[in-house]
This record gives sequence, C-alpha cells and structure tokens, in this order.
Amino acid sequence: MSNTPLNSKLPPHSKRGNQTLLALGTALIIGCAAQAQAAPVAIDVPAQPLASALQEISKQTNLQFLYRPEVVANLKSLPVKGTYEPSEALARMLQGTDITYSIDDNVVTFSRGGDGASSDAINLGATSVNAIALGDQTENTGAYITGSTTVGSKVAQSIREVPHSVSVVTRQRIEDQGLTTLTDALDKTTGVTLQKNGASGSSLGNDTNFFSRGFAVNNIQIDGGAPMDTSISGYGSISQLDLAQYDHVEFLRGVDGLYSGSGNPGGTINLVRKRALAHNQLTFSASAGSWDNYRTELDVTGPLTETGNIRGRLGMAYQDNKYFYDVADMEKHLFYGSVEFDLTPDTVLTLGGSYQDSEGVSNFGGLPRYKNGDDIGLSRDTALVTSWDTVHDKTKQLYLKLDHSFNENWLWTTDVTYMDMDRDANSLFANGAVDPATGTGPVWLHYPAKTGLERKGINSYVKGGFDLFNLHHDVLLGADYSHSDGYTVQRWGNLNFTPVNVFDPVRPPDPGSLPNKTDDNTTEKYGYYGMTRLSLTDNTKLILGARVSTYKYRDVEVFFDDFGNVLTDPAPYHRRFKEEGVTTPYAGLTYDLNENWTTYISYAETYKPQFLQKSYPDGALDAATSKNYEIGLKGQLFDNKVNTSFAIYRIEQEGAAILDPRFPQTFGADNCCYLSQGEVVSEGFDAEISGEVAAGLELFAGYTYNHTRDKANDETRAIYSAVTPKHLFKLWSTYRLPGDLEKWKVGAGVTAQSSNSRSGMVSEFDEASQSWGPADQEFKFIQAGYAIWSSSLEYQIDKNWSAVVNANNIFDKHYYQTVGTSANGNFYGDPRNYTLTVRAKF
Repeated sequence: MSNTPLNSKLPPHSKRGNQTLLALGTALIIGCAAQAQAAPVAIDVPAQPLASALQEISKQTNLQFLYRPEVVANLKSLPVKGTYEPSEALARMLQGTDITYSIDDNVVTFSRGGDGASSDAINLGATSVNAIALGDQTENTGAYITGSTTVGSKVAQSIREVPHSVSVVTRQRIEDQGLTTLTDALDKTTGVTLQKNGASGSSLGNDTNFFSRGFAVNNIQIDGGAPMDTSISGYGSISQLDLAQYDHVEFLRGVDGLYSGSGNPGGTINLVRKRALAHNQLTFSASAGSWDNYRTELDVTGPLTETGNIRGRLGMAYQDNKYFYDVADMEKHLFYGSVEFDLTPDTVLTLGGSYQDSEGVSNFGGLPRYKNGDDIGLSRDTALVTSWDTVHDKTKQLYLKLDHSFNENWLWTTDVTYMDMDRDANSLFANGAVDPATGTGPVWLHYPAKTGLERKGINSYVKGGFDLFNLHHDVLLGADYSHSDGYTVQRWGNLNFTPVNVFDPVRPPDPGSLPNKTDDNTTEKYGYYGMTRLSLTDNTKLILGARVSTYKYRDVEVFFDDFGNVLTDPAPYHRRFKEEGVTTPYAGLTYDLNENWTTYISYAETYKPQFLQKSYPDGALDAATSKNYEIGLKGQLFDNKVNTSFAIYRIEQEGAAILDPRFPQTFGADNCCYLSQGEVVSEGFDAEISGEVAAGLELFAGYTYNHTRDKANDETRAIYSAVTPKHLFKLWSTYRLPGDLEKWKVGAGVTAQSSNSRSGMVSEFDEASQSWGPADQEFKFIQAGYAIWSSSLEYQIDKNWSAVVNANNIFDKHYYQTVGTSANGNFYGDPRNYTLTVRAKF
C-alpha cells in the first residue's frame, strides 16, 4: 500500500493541478469489512459518480482502491448488475474512462491517462481489510484511526509526526459505541475523566467538566480554529454539544501552548465537522433505549451542480429521553448544514451553521454525604430536583472557512467561527452535609438564572515549505482572535434555606424569587504564532516555535436588595484584568527509527489567568504558569492500519490559586480569598493502540498512569484525587465474524479505574442566624476502584440496512461517576441499560 506523506488541509473535492495534489499528498483508500472472494459474486451498482460507485463495489467485492481524488473527479460509472468475478465487474464499471490500474494482492491502484498498468489477474487473499481514510475525515472509512490531525500541529503530515500524545474518536467509534454528545466521546478517550459540574460549578444544567493529567481541560477548537474556553464562570459549557454534526473528536493531552495560548495544562479538544461529500449520500438512524430514550438522525449530502463544484450537506437529530433517577427528562433538537464552493481550482469556500435546542429537568446539584464523608446510601433513582426545576438551552453556530493553495508548497487558511449559547434555568438543589446523628443538615437553595456566552473567533495562517541543503523544511505563521461576551441575570429564591429531608424529600411548589444580581463580562484573547520544522536529516526533524498572547477580561456585577433595588453599598462591582504580550515557547524533536516508528521529545508552556480568584488586598491573582515535558514513541503498523503511542510526561504548574486560610467559607462556598502559592506537579505515562489489529478486528485501548502532587499543601494528590485516578484504562473492540457469519459484528469494552478519594472541610448552616458557619467539620471518603463493562451486537440486514444493540454497565455496577463534597455534587453512574439502533445508508 502507498505510504505517501499527507498534509493537505484542503477539502479533497477541490479541483487542483496534479502537482499541487502530489505535493499536498491527499490520498483516499476505500475498502470493506467482508471476507474477500475471487469467485463470482452478485453485484448491483447503479450508474453514479465514480467515487461513490467505487465505495459500493468495494462493499460487494472486498476490493481495495488506492487513488488520488483528481483521478476520479468528474467521472461517471457505468452500471454493473449481475454475477461477475471482481476483476470483470471493475472492468465493466470503468469502461469509457481513461483510468488504468495495477494490482498488488487485493489492492487496486488507479492512475489516469495511460500512466498505469492494467491487469485482470487479481489475487484476492482471505483477509478482511477495513477502509482507512488517510486524511482528516473518517466518515465512510469504517476505521478507528485517522491519517492526519489538526490539533497540536497544522503542518504534520500524519499523526505520527505530532510530538504530543493525541487520541481520536472516529465516526465509526461514535456509531459503534452509540455516542451522542461530546461528553460521551471524551468519556471514551484515553486519559480523560469527567466531573459533572454540580452546585459548585454554577452551571445550572447537565454540564460536565473534563480533566486530564490531573488538570482541567479549558481549551476547545473547532476544525483547528481559534482557541475558545470550554466554559466561563460555570456557563456556556460545550460539554453537551451533539455529535451528529461532527466527523470525529481529537484530544491532545497536556499543553498545546503554540495554538491554544492560555489555560490549564490538561489538554485541548478539537471538534472536526462533517463536510459535504462529492457523491450523493443519505443516512438515517433511529434508536430506542432504557428509560424511554428515543433518538433519530437524518443526514443528506452530495453535489449541488452537475460539475460538482458546489456541494452541500443538511442534517438533523432529535432526542427525547428520561433518566434513571426521578423526575428528570430532556428533549433535544439539532439542525445543521454546510455548503462548499470551488471558487477556483485552487480555492475552496465553506459556509455552514447549526442550531441545537434542549429543554427539560436536569439533575443539577447531585447528592450530599454525611458530614464525615461517609456514604448516605441513597438509592440510585434519588434526585433532589422537582418537576419545575427546568433548564432550556439554545446553541447557535455559524462558520466560514476559506482555503487557498498558492502553489504546490504554500497554503493559506482562514476560518471564522460564531457560537452563541443561552440558558434559562429555574434551578433548585439541596446543599449541606447530613448529620449522622440527626439526619438533618441539607437545605434547599434556589437560584433561577438566565445565562449566556457568545463566542466569536477568527484564525488565519499560512503554511508551506522550502528546500535547503537538499532537505525539505516546513514553516507556519498565523494569528488568531477570540471574543466572548457572557451574561448572568440571577434571582434569589424565596425557598432558600428551607430544610430538606434527603431520605424522604418533599418536593415543594415553585415559591417565586426576587432579583439577586446581574453580571456582564467580556473576554478577549488574541495571539500571533509561528513555527518551523527543520529537517536536520531525512529522519530527524527539529521543531521550534513561539506564541505571543494577550488576555483581557472585564466585568460589571450589580447586586440587588430584597426589594429589587440596586445596592449602593457595596456599589456595583467593576473588575478589569489584562495579561499582555505573554510569550510561550515551544520545541520538539522527532526521529524516525524506521518506516514504522518515530520517537519524539517536546517542551511547551502555557499560562492560566486567575482574575476570578480574588486576593486580599490586591483583588486579583497573578497568572499560574505551566511547563509540559514529554517524551514518546509512535508507530504506524500493518500497512498504516494501526496507530500506537507511548508517552512519558511531567507537568509543573506554579502560582495556582489556593484558599487563603484567613477567610472562612460563606454560603458553603469558597468565594474569598485566595493566595497565589500553589505548586502542582503531575507525572505519569500514556499508552494507546487503535486500528485494525487483525482481519475484521477493530481495537481501541488506552491506559494512563498519573501521579499528581500539590507541593504547597504537602499533600499527595490533594483536591485532584477526586477527579483524576492514578490508573485509568479504556478498551473498546469490534469483530466482524468470518465466513457465513460475516453479517454479524460483536463488540465489547471496559472502562476501569483505581480508587478516588476526597477530603476537605464542610460548613454547617445555622438556622437561628440563617447563615453558614465556619468550616468546622473535616470530611474524607474513598471510593474503591471499579470497572464498567459494555458490549454490542450488530447485524447487517442488507447492503443498506443494519441493526445494533448496545449494552452498557452490563454487570450493573453501583458507583459514583462524580465524587463531590459532603455538601453536594455526588452523582451515581448509569445503571445497566440497553439501546437498539437501526441504521440505513443510501
């Protein structure tokens, strides 16, 4: 099979000259997962664009096709229907074209214009070969890998050349495991742990925080665009974005300082959108599962003109589901679409957008524990919410992307992204630790609020290469800008501090509310970045780069009294913060041991503004700074069908915010004040393998060892132990049965982790004074390690229809998916559940 370098970021449908495509290295392999047979087979492929016809004949014969997009551009296939040997069927399909082909085992290599050799002698081995997309799209490949990645490097030709630990959740894995949200995808990603926001996160909805290597994940990109925050001040969270509109999810562990600039050193998320295809395709799915979970997806794409120079895509998803706990439910609608224009043979413009709307009752605050940290032992169907405890989310996205190729070496890309997220929540939750002797302690807290976050970003870069000393070198220069406007309109519920019996809760009616405060804030981030990848030898690359970043924040908070009047004491609170011209260097070194293995070492820095953590008497903390050291080994095996990686890392963060002991908690929360004295060190290693490891066997497996230590507090793992376990292992695999059972595909997987622990101090609410007392009760609890198993069984009904049953937590393990404090934020993991999904593709 070809091992051509790939680094093109242009959509594969643009009409470029052969030299440009050869230099940018776009390749596409189309295959199937059925056992190959040289004997005559029944074939039915209607006349259609040649690219899609090859996909169909590949499914029916198990031939593999290797070609560049321009080879089949603008060509139509002849219809083939009947019983033929694979070689004869292919010859009939190509009649009237100037395509020639050569054969190597079951791989057919195409060329055009008489440059290739033709042969009808095809030796089909008894192997099953999955489709592999050697590019940045994974749809229709059936693979668990992608050939290239945008996150971490915009010039790398393959994921092997990125000197970071990177994972990809492909479209095939999304469908095989029944993943529907970004939270679902990251839950199946190496090294990532989840924490539902809970009351302390002020999210007021079903939001989730992500952690990796002991730190929060703050940065997200879409199609490698300008970096944006995953959330700000607990709202505007991207965790529940629906995956129907995305091709795959990329995750870089550690610091991506060159392209992200600021944030915690946990990692960077990159969502890669689906693109309009050059052939007509319609997909449909419908599913039904436990707790009345119903979902439907519909997607249609293809050329909009006869020449194919304009392509479109339109899709929708609808979901209506309840949960395993009382009262809660959610209804969601998603609509998305995009159009691609070939403005010239070298220029492609993409326009698109989406609208997601969800409404229902969310389990916002979780469950409390006893004051000493012991588990209360409430049943899993317990949720301290009411039927009027509603949340309504709206997310609107618009985007524009322009790609232009100057010549075979230089490419310019500019993308503009707009995302507006609004939430209207009538939140009620229980807060407070339970006294083991009396069973009292928790009270109702009610904070109705409207929140929103409008994000705008633009990213533009030029990348190319040059030859010097008989070696090729790469260079990239770019700039990005992002602007976020957030708002909160919060009210004070009349039910606040009413005691609640968590063992037999009485859900009260909505008592109404009064104005509490408003908060309007603006965040601006912009930076300039550049890097060069110098070839020291044919096998050795030195990567040097830097980013210069600026971070601005300002907000205005207005507080109200019990009668809705603006308080003059304290006056409306104004806050401004600016970090300007912060330079974060970046360096890496890669060495190709041979054609399959590359070893690397990298160094990156980032910083995290801490303006929201107040200090006394200055008002704001200095930024925390982080350094990431990583050494690793990556491999591409079995004709590039399998990716492997192993990385050893060390992260050092200095100046992180820690609580100032001079200021006690109020309202059960740590709101003032902080010291910039935290010293956190995270060490460990990641290991991952993904791809087709044997005929018909797709595998993903990832293991992470992490040891995080808070040096300032002289406590090993400190607060991080509640989220990041020391050992974390994730596995998922599917196997297409051979021979007469080839219509069946079985899947199995597990997520296993070591123990979690949580410790701290809990405040006690004094009913007489209607206030929270000092942190007078120490708590500590440990959750033992656990393993959650899942499985699937799929049947291919015919060439268009399939059905699959997914089973999750098949041994019905009782565990806490998120461990919070004694006061709140403890969430049970899902009990055993099943989903039946029927899919069709035309």
